[in-house]
Amino acid sequence: MSLSHAEPEAQHARTLASKAVDFELKKQWKEALDAYVKATDMLLSLARSGPQAQEHRHLAGRLLERAEKIKDKIPQVERVEWDSWTSDPHGSEFTTTDFFTEDICARPALSKQHRELGARMRRAPNIPLYIPSVQLRGGEIQQGSVTDCSFVAALEVAVEHDAIFGTDLAHRALFPKSPDGFPTASPNHKHVVKMHWGGRPRRIVVDETLPVTEDNQLLCVSPCTTPQLWLGLLEKAFLMTRFSSYEFTGSDASTDLYMLTGWIPEHLPLHDSRFQREKTWTRLCSAWKAGHCLLTIGTGAACEDKSLIPLHCYGIIDLQENAGDRIVSIVNPWKHVQGAKKCCSVLRMSWETMCRSFEMLCVNWNPKLFSHKMTLDAAWDATGFTVRLNEDHMAQTDQYHISLDCDTPQPVWIHLERHLKRHSQDEEVNEYIALHAFPSHGSQRRMNLTRGGLMGVYVSVNHTLMQLDASREASYTLEVSRHGTSSCVAYTLSAYASCPIYLSASPYTLPHRAVMKGAWRGPTVGGPLTSPHFRHNPQYRIVVHEGTLLPRVLAILMTTSKLHVHTSLLRGGERVSYATGPSMIASSEAYTRGMTLCDASAIQPGSYTLVLSSFEALSSEFTLVIESNVRVRVQPIPAEGAGQYHRASHASLPCVWELDVPRAMPITLCASQARPALPEQPLRVQLWHKTERIAASDAHLDATCAMLAVSKPLEAGTYIARVQGSLDTPVYVDVYGVQPVTLSVRSP
Repeated sequence: MSLSHAEPEAQHARTLASKAVDFELKKQWKEALDAYVKATDMLLSLARSGPQAQEHRHLAGRLLERAEKIKDKIPQVERVEWDSWTSDPHGSEFTTTDFFTEDICARPALSKQHRELGARMRRAPNIPLYIPSVQLRGGEIQQGSVTDCSFVAALEVAVEHDAIFGTDLAHRALFPKSPDGFPTASPNHKHVVKMHWGGRPRRIVVDETLPVTEDNQLLCVSPCTTPQLWLGLLEKAFLMTRFSSYEFTGSDASTDLYMLTGWIPEHLPLHDSRFQREKTWTRLCSAWKAGHCLLTIGTGAACEDKSLIPLHCYGIIDLQENAGDRIVSIVNPWKHVQGAKKCCSVLRMSWETMCRSFEMLCVNWNPKLFSHKMTLDAAWDATGFTVRLNEDHMAQTDQYHISLDCDTPQPVWIHLERHLKRHSQDEEVNEYIALHAFPSHGSQRRMNLTRGGLMGVYVSVNHTLMQLDASREASYTLEVSRHGTSSCVAYTLSAYASCPIYLSASPYTLPHRAVMKGAWRGPTVGGPLTSPHFRHNPQYRIVVHEGTLLPRVLAILMTTSKLHVHTSLLRGGERVSYATGPSMIASSEAYTRGMTLCDASAIQPGSYTLVLSSFEALSSEFTLVIESNVRVRVQPIPAEGAGQYHRASHASLPCVWELDVPRAMPITLCASQARPALPEQPLRVQLWHKTERIAASDAHLDATCAMLAVSKPLEAGTYIARVQGSLDTPVYVDVYGVQPVTLSVRSP
């Protein structure tokens, strides 16, 4: 190693060591241990091949000492034989032509059953890594003492595919390899496993320690007959990638197959109303016989067939159709013991019986079926377009534009992978994802909330697939949706086609954008347009500046999904008491659930008022997004009578209200009433002093409020407020003034 190359490597190792110390001070034990191990390996490599060997070896010893002291604080990480980890993990035996993102993950801890059986993590003596002369078949792999039936089922269908089609799917991920392409021994007893996770292939480094009993029995996945280590190494790398221990509770086999092979996963709920049993058989049978797909299935919480295990994964190793009979051959990762021999029997049942007995059919497709692929990485950000499902969960949607360049109609597959996070599987279960597609004529964001196109199904696994039959020069808007926690979640979006394909994030429709946060809470819970309290709803002043184009303003309102919401845009820029009449510019039409859009096109520069209302009178937070093609200013409008004294009363007509004004001052008087279905006369409020009428105000026929502002100061004294309106609906009266006004109801 040259001096110029060694110095950056040494600096990188020191930086990692500093990060490890920081992690240790923060009690982030797993991150600290991983950083210590990686820095130690780099320093030992430098000590063997570069200058300052003594200094590097001394620092590596100190880091290894710190790692030994903290590893007991990590229950997920078992004690390992550290001398087997002091060799260089970057040796030439791991050189491949593939690009890897290197991941150093915590080694999995033993399960409770492992400990009860006296197992510990160590190298298994006298067990070969791989026996090329032994061709494994589906049904010849036993699950062992690990509850990872999904991964073992994935291995079973992979080895069956290898036996039938001469491929290497089952062991392709394991390095180093012999010249014949088979897994081979490593001089330093360390291996690299290529795992597909987070949208990219990952370089997982594992040593040869596995759960082994005192009498040298493997307690991990292995062949039923002749033991081999390579299956256990793949299982160990899989658990490391999933941030799990040997207590892993399972996932689904298509996700595990994707991690092992990179084949595209598809989930088919067998009891969904949209499942097409006959069409699916035709599609899968021909694809399976051509070697284009791998098949696994899973049971639900209850099984009518008592020979099946609830919440368990199985592998499909054969599909046969003869004289109208359609037979499926199924293998169980759990093997029955007959004496000292494992029974590797195959369960055969009809396609119809399988569809009734199982809950989920999982398919993995060979990505080489498509000659073109495009991939994008992104994340759902809670500060974007977000609708709250409840207090803890959000609905978030990103939009993408996809187009094809082809001469004939082509299938297009869209694969969405939600990245796994380092937390409990219970939190993962509460995450749901879906893909939706809509025909489009351009790359702008879709703002029309009426549904059309192809709507996907929300699934709780971290993969979903949408298949489009695209016409020539097709163009689509993709909605990438998530229901989950308010945290930021990363994802990878991939598009597959047999012709050139273009995938890009949809830009915001208009160049100018403002985001406002607010809430309906307390007195601002005004209710719908027909409510007598509508005027109390949150209102915003939007000042539209001049531009080279006629201004266009979009108002997008997002809130919890339990509310139906509406927006109204009116002239003036001042607080309004109702949203009807000639001042109305635009509205979002009907109340829609969780999210609504108001589109005001070709308006004039000036000031406008935007009113936000909900159909249900419930407290809730909201997000308001204003987009425009010209510069705009958005600001909240203060509540009615802000900074003044307020008195309120309500009663049913006929009645009058008596006002005692303590000193000379102007007042504002408001009478409101729920809008009747068939209004007989507009709401009217009058203010009288003895026999003299001081002022009067009539509401618009459809309005729920009559506002009477007396700008000339009233003298101190007693006044009468008379209200005309519907006799079968209460009238609400509010008075605002610079001093408290006594308000009481009396008979007319």
